[in-house]
Amino acid sequence: MRLTLRTLLAWLDGVLPPAEQEVLGGKVAASPVAPKLVERISAAIASSSLPVPTSGGPADEPNAVAEFLDNVLPVDQLEGFERACLESPPHLAEVAACHRLLAEAARDPALTDPPTGDERRRLIRAVATGMSGEPELPVAGELPRETVAFAIETARSPGFRPRERVARSQRASAWAWLSAVAAIGLLVALGALLARSIWPPKSGPGQGSRELASIDSAAAPEPVAAAARDEPPPAAKDAAEIAASIELAPAEPIASPSVPSPAPGDVVPLPAMESVAEPTVPPADAAISNAAEAEPAAGEQPPPAGRVAAGDPVLRVLADEATDAWRPAFAGDLLAPSEELLVPAHCVPVLEWGDLSIRLLPGTKAAITTDDDGTPRLEIVFGRGVIWTDVAAGASVGISAAGLSGTVPLSVRRPIGIEVRLVHRPGDDPAAVSPGQQASVFATGGVDWRQTDVVGTVAIEPLDGIEPTQAVPPAGCLVWASSNPGIVRLEPPGPEPAWLWQQAPADRTDRAARAAVVGCLERTPADETVVDALTTLAEDRRVENRMAAASTLALVGDYDELVGLLCSSEAPAALRDAQWQALASEAIPLALGRGANAAARLQQAFVARAPAGRGAELFRLACGFSPSELDAGGSAALVAALEDPLLVVRRFALANLLPLVANEAEARVVYRPDRAASLNDRGVDWWRTRVESLGGEAATAPSRTRPDP
Repeated sequence: MRLTLRTLLAWLDGVLPPAEQEVLGGKVAASPVAPKLVERISAAIASSSLPVPTSGGPADEPNAVAEFLDNVLPVDQLEGFERACLESPPHLAEVAACHRLLAEAARDPALTDPPTGDERRRLIRAVATGMSGEPELPVAGELPRETVAFAIETARSPGFRPRERVARSQRASAWAWLSAVAAIGLLVALGALLARSIWPPKSGPGQGSRELASIDSAAAPEPVAAAARDEPPPAAKDAAEIAASIELAPAEPIASPSVPSPAPGDVVPLPAMESVAEPTVPPADAAISNAAEAEPAAGEQPPPAGRVAAGDPVLRVLADEATDAWRPAFAGDLLAPSEELLVPAHCVPVLEWGDLSIRLLPGTKAAITTDDDGTPRLEIVFGRGVIWTDVAAGASVGISAAGLSGTVPLSVRRPIGIEVRLVHRPGDDPAAVSPGQQASVFATGGVDWRQTDVVGTVAIEPLDGIEPTQAVPPAGCLVWASSNPGIVRLEPPGPEPAWLWQQAPADRTDRAARAAVVGCLERTPADETVVDALTTLAEDRRVENRMAAASTLALVGDYDELVGLLCSSEAPAALRDAQWQALASEAIPLALGRGANAAARLQQAFVARAPAGRGAELFRLACGFSPSELDAGGSAALVAALEDPLLVVRRFALANLLPLVANEAEARVVYRPDRAASLNDRGVDWWRTRVESLGGEAATAPSRTRPDP
């Protein structure tokens, strides 16, 4: 039997079989730190001045405490829960006291029976005696000493106040006093099995109980003071020592006879990849068309051409800044004839541009300009946008999406959707290989697409595959890919993508994160950029807010918070597997697909924020592996990395292995990166068998996560 917090509590409360009790007692005696933890548990239970737990960690959830005591807490949450208890005396006292009460109830079921009339009278007498002087505990045959002692301690606590007597007569006063004490004594007797040794209630509404904030609330709870947040808890010093003996993490993985498990701290050898040099040019994304961006005369401000409509804010870059500085623009703010825009995470802003309406989806970078003939033009650099008109049928608009460029007349309330994806092929060196692009234009009501260049003039070399003026049927789609840049494909009518009609986040958690991002931008001082405000939000106690801040910072080219969040492995900062997959799959390919400069900044963030000595290796894992690299030994190295001590290494290794199998659901069941190592032995063997059976077929295995454009 392993020495864990749960087994230690079972040993202390004597609920183990005699043989296991003896074995575990020997382990406690032989451990250098287990006796210290036993003393801490006893002191925590006996303390009457512990505060209400407010850490916001996994042990704050009442259901998690109940599942831990019932031994049904999921294994992926067990380590974080036990660590929170070891580092927080209030949590440790709560769990240990509840465990002891349940153990006593299991040994003597009669303790849960309601008190008889005789027992109630003796309890009232004992409480009254204890309040007036030294307690006279009952002799054998009466109430248990522990029950009476707890009742007396409760009666003496600051929060206990007997009901005041009403002076009518001596008899009436006595009965009023006895009635109040009897009622309180009965509640104490019934609650002793569930609340004994819990700290006395504090005055003031709501204290002593847990308050769960609704995630739909736009007002976030007051953050913990910086000094209190940065200061380690009182037990943090002992937690590291206890973790060495009391097993928070699962047992060490069993070494496989065919592929030895790496020792802690060893770096898994992976195929070499040329490192990205420091960028020598200012950070920039794929070039945005600027042929029509004529600068106004000195001191002359261009007249506004549009505005932000009601709804979410958008980020705009101020051209008069010495360096690119992103600032928020809110509903009612005016827009210049030429604007470069970014959409924060979970936000869906709507812009009004003359008779046109433009909706931009989260994570989109766009530019709005004006052609030489005065036609407004929307360019999607990456992401998604929707453009329509509610009043002027036949109004023309220019659209640019990667290699697609044209002009179309709009029909009333028949939106056109534009999508541009940046594609990083696994294994490509971003410093040497240009990323791919895919562009699609969806016409819900049908349009006549006239090919133009990026400033609206007639295209000198029109793309093949469609006519210079091509009729696109309703629900039809134009598709272009950088793998074949001279051809555009006309897709037949099909289902419309759901994002064409997206106006707000559908998930409650996403809506709460959106409110946090909007509130953060609204509080941004005029003399600060959004980077400062979002960096503060990245330290929020709510994980969805930290993810939204890191994702938005990555859009503006700051990857430090993104890498720090992906590399977090300690609860409560660590992401769950599903959260990690969502953040990594959204932000990492986009950063690599934006070009050499963005990729170089991402690499620098890995070196700066990853665990010491592992930054270059993690960036290599983030870049992925080509089929030839997998076939040349990369797949075997990834399987070995599934047993790495670092959680982020195991997660990146699994993300690179999943495209090799057809049944991803089965692969995720047999192996989970955040699961105990002892429970993943079968999953590692399963992956090793799959990779060995593939052999040379790894080079031809289809990639489902990052398709070739």
